[in-house]
Amino acid sequence: MKFKGIKRDVYAQNWDEAFPIGDGTTGGLVFGNPLKEVIATSHEELFVPMPENSDSRPYNIKDSVPKVRELLHEGKYKEATDFFLHAAADDGAPYNTIIWTNPFEAAADLCIDIDGYEESQVTNYTNKLDFSNAQAEVDFDLASQHLSRKAFVSRSRGILVLNIQKEGKPVSFGVNLRTKKDIIYVDSVSVNAEGECISLVSNHSEDESGYVSVARVITDGASECKDNGIFVSNANNCLILYLITPWKKGSEAVKVRNIRTLMDINTDYESLFKEHAVIHEEYFERVKFSFSDSDEEYTNEQLRDMCSSDKLAPEFLERMADFGRYLEICSFGKLPPNLQGVWNGTVNPPWSADYTLDENIQMMMWQALPGGFNGFVRCYFDWLESYSEDFRKNAEAYYGARGIFAASRVSTGGIHVHFHELWPMFFWTAGAGWLSSLYEDYYEYTGDENMLLRGVNYWKEVVLFYEDFLTVDETGHYEFAPSYSPENTPLGHDSPTAINATMDVAIAKEVYINLINACKLLEIEEENVAKWEKELAMLPEYKTNEDGALKEWLPDDCKDDYHHRHSSHLYPVFPGNEAKRDGNEDLFEACHKAAECRLLDGVDAISGWGLVHLANISARLRDANLWYLAINRIIQKFTLGNFFTGHNEHSLFQMDANLGITAAVYEMFVYSDMEHAELFPVWLPQFENMSVEGIRVKGKGKILKLSRDNDSFEVTFEYQGRNEYRLVCPEGFSFEDGDTEEVVYPGSVVTFKGYKR
Repeated sequence: MKFKGIKRDVYAQNWDEAFPIGDGTTGGLVFGNPLKEVIATSHEELFVPMPENSDSRPYNIKDSVPKVRELLHEGKYKEATDFFLHAAADDGAPYNTIIWTNPFEAAADLCIDIDGYEESQVTNYTNKLDFSNAQAEVDFDLASQHLSRKAFVSRSRGILVLNIQKEGKPVSFGVNLRTKKDIIYVDSVSVNAEGECISLVSNHSEDESGYVSVARVITDGASECKDNGIFVSNANNCLILYLITPWKKGSEAVKVRNIRTLMDINTDYESLFKEHAVIHEEYFERVKFSFSDSDEEYTNEQLRDMCSSDKLAPEFLERMADFGRYLEICSFGKLPPNLQGVWNGTVNPPWSADYTLDENIQMMMWQALPGGFNGFVRCYFDWLESYSEDFRKNAEAYYGARGIFAASRVSTGGIHVHFHELWPMFFWTAGAGWLSSLYEDYYEYTGDENMLLRGVNYWKEVVLFYEDFLTVDETGHYEFAPSYSPENTPLGHDSPTAINATMDVAIAKEVYINLINACKLLEIEEENVAKWEKELAMLPEYKTNEDGALKEWLPDDCKDDYHHRHSSHLYPVFPGNEAKRDGNEDLFEACHKAAECRLLDGVDAISGWGLVHLANISARLRDANLWYLAINRIIQKFTLGNFFTGHNEHSLFQMDANLGITAAVYEMFVYSDMEHAELFPVWLPQFENMSVEGIRVKGKGKILKLSRDNDSFEVTFEYQGRNEYRLVCPEGFSFEDGDTEEVVYPGSVVTFKGYKR
């Protein structure tokens, strides 16, 4: 489609259906009645300190581990969990009570209240968000005269910019900064208006911190400070500049600096917008999708009407794929996006809108490397490594181990205090391994050996933990005890606690393989490599169940429950790469059967992001029907009016699925490893004309363009790798010379056409 964005002709009443703008650091949500518009703002570093986390520490319960293992081997899983909980309580933890991370903070609302009109005088309303330049625009006629509001968060300046223009009769309105009602753990909020500026200072109750918001109002009408805001009268043009900054140990200097910054900025909207747009557009143009050549600016509601439970319009899929890229760009600053990106409109966000490490942050990252966002991945590594010291404390306190043991949820710190008998996250030891898999991916996409060495340093600490945590069973294999497959419980069991969850085995195997291979390539750690190879050989083998599906837990008494939102045990096929159609067929087929059982038998139990995970899994399995089922269901059932995705059906905004849909579309176009790229592993005949430009593939390749109709395809490929590389046709197709593979040589750009056989 020519139009890259979202459009509606109804206004959003709630923040979670707003249009999101952002520069990676500051987020804004544009919504509300056209006469009372709100832009809810947030800052990526702003989390509310809570009293239960003010002196956070891991609980010293390593001495309880032998008894926990004894109970597990007796089949007393619930008792083992309870023993651990009591041991934590003996060291000061609240018994069986979840401690949440410090929540992502809803900051000031920038409010525009138009004076002297009734809602009945508003006609021809539209609001539009342009993905290519990150500008949100609201247009309507007010008493038959046009009014527009345009807003963006400047990539070059780090400020939110809002422009209001009214044709004909001037308009009057109030500009205010407001905070949410019932704010938790905020001691005081003060608002002051002076001259052209409104300042809001928020003070947290638990420590000397908070945030300062300042709005500067420049207008061609009259203005006066009124009720701690600014009232603008008789204006045809108004520019509002807004800056939010977290503070620690003193807010006054931050307030003065923010005011000075806004007073020194150029006040021409178009010039501010152009310098921002050129930066944002470069990010957005790195990949280009086209699933339709329509010139129509479809509204979200029109796109919904084009779909049904058994029909997914290509135009809808294109918009969702582009939206996921847009959201990644706008919510990735110094930090990766949290559960809600960089947007929040409530004082009590679900799951604290934190970083959830048992799938969600990983899903946020799946599109980054194929989308060309290498810089975002480097920021992710900085973020991950910032928790290392806390992760070391976790390892020592909970298991008496060296190395690192990742918490299951983090925000301002990485101490692991989030556990409960229904979610025994202190038994989930796979987190650090999964979080670090991106080091290998980064090397495979870029060839950057310095980043691979950084990965080696991290994996060594993960392996140190395994060396102290793992025990040896009667067969001579390592045993993961305790173990946990998030967030599922074996059928017939009274506890989710288990031994040898398949995910634990798969991730440990990947960590060892990545570490060993990297050290061999870099020619380092020769003595340790031999030791690690022996340890790798001691990891237990996977098992299948009576249906031929990969088991989620290895013990015979742990029966699979297909009705669950997680598919953690399918890690070997995605996001891992161990289960291959050519080379590890038995494991590949066992994963395929398990995915079918989840999607065909247990689909009603799967959350929005769970469906997206299964869509990516299905692409790796080359199963177009499963891929289509998962994608269409999330679009039908788990999208809000603005196309934010929800954890539940049409509710509970959570951004991981938005970003994961983009990854699933990349997986539909191409699968790659260091030796070859398979084109269109998911081939859907109902998508007749599709093309993409800019997808990166492993081995330092780039798809300059890949397009198809139902009978043919064409690819232009740039390759900067070191060795020969192969391009592989979709099933049932061959290249012009009749072969199903073509060899590409380093430093070349080639074009091939393929046709249905």
